[in-house]
Amino acid sequence: MPTVVGRKGVLGTVETELWPKEKIGLQNSAGVLRETLAKVL
Repeated sequence: MPTVVGRKGVLGTVETELWPKEKIGLQNSAGVLRETLAKVL
């Protein structure tokens, strides 16, 4: 998610709609990261 950052840190996030293909790609990427973390930790 795009994040608005100011001097004192995060001010907020900008919600965006994802296309179905983008959402699937993001979910696949998150799965790979979870698997990698499980192996490392």
